[in-house]
Amino acid sequence: MGNYSSDKNTSKFVGLKFNRNSDADIIEHLNQQDNIQGYIKSLIRNDMKEEDETMTAYHIKPEYLSNWGENTTTETVITQYELERLAAEWGTPVDELMKQLIEIEIHRISIDNGASYITPEEAVAGTSWDTIVNFMDDDTREAVAQEGYDDEVSFLARYLELADSDLIIG
Repeated sequence: MGNYSSDKNTSKFVGLKFNRNSDADIIEHLNQQDNIQGYIKSLIRNDMKEEDETMTAYHIKPEYLSNWGENTTTETVITQYELERLAAEWGTPVDELMKQLIEIEIHRISIDNGASYITPEEAVAGTSWDTIVNFMDDDTREAVAQEGYDDEVSFLARYLELADSDLIIG
């Protein structure tokens, strides 16, 4: 009984249910793993790591994308993960693809004093716009205002692209 009580205080049970028809591919893949619990934990930790890190984004010039048959007339912004996926898909080494890119760092926003980070959409929905604006760097905020954004989410997203650091509220 003592072990159960201790385990109950230190552990959390989570069960998963898969449909044998629509999830057959997942079931088959899980059955190939030596340690399903370890495998799922590693997937979750990798996902958490990706979400937690400052996202690096790249502006790809339209003329470069057209070399691979992509039709666009504007710059495209992609993440490091997307860059690696595109490089693999296009059969181009990542470093070769990067030579054509301009790297920018997209900063994050927190409305709980840096305990967690959220998307611009979540920030605008979760706190007043006046509060967000009051925590912005004046020069960066004015630079974004000069570009002319119609909505708060787009304004905040652009601010985070130009900012020198994360926007921490709280």
